[in-house]
This record gives sequence, structure tokens and C-alpha cells, in this order.
Amino acid sequence: MMSDMDKYDLGKTVWFNKDLGRIEDPDVNCWHYSIVLLNKNKKLSDLDGVIAHEIGHVMGLRHRNTLPISIMCQKGYGRTAIVPSTTDIGCLSAKYKNRK
Repeated sequence: MMSDMDKYDLGKTVWFNKDLGRIEDPDVNCWHYSIVLLNKNKKLSDLDGVIAHEIGHVMGLRHRNTLPISIMCQKGYGRTAIVPSTTDIGCLSAKYKNRK
């Protein structure tokens, strides 16, 4: 599973469907669980931010690389956030507002 990570990745989220196995696009296929991988070969000075970013993917959020204060901005694009921003929370609220 670690071989799925690029040498530059700090973390990666992988999604699975119980019938289909691993899926590439969680917006296209229904997924039942996911795994968050952390690159053990990297010094993760921003470990909290990396984990929060990957959990954002688990919850269905996409990258938001134009907004450094968003936890969903990739570190390489200048992410300064280590916790979800009001934008991130708003996206989650909108995504799950009709779920019970």
C-alpha cells in the first residue's frame, strides 16, 4: 500500500468499495471505507495538518489549492492551516445537510 505513494506525498487517502475493491474516484463510485497513509520517510513537521487534510478527503472534500487557510489546500501550494477553516466546515455542512 505504501508503494501507492509518490515520494513527494506527505499523506494519501485510498477509498474502497466492499464489492469493487479499491476505487479511484470517490465521487463516481460509492465507497464504504478508506485508509489514510502517511509517508514515514518524510519529516512531518505539520503532522496535525496532514492528518486533518486527509480526514477531509475521507469526508469527501477535494483540494482547495487557491485558499491557503483551507485545510484542503495542499502543503506544496502554501497551506497554512492545521485545522479546518470556516470554508471547509461550510463545504462539509453543504455536503451532508440532507443526510440523516
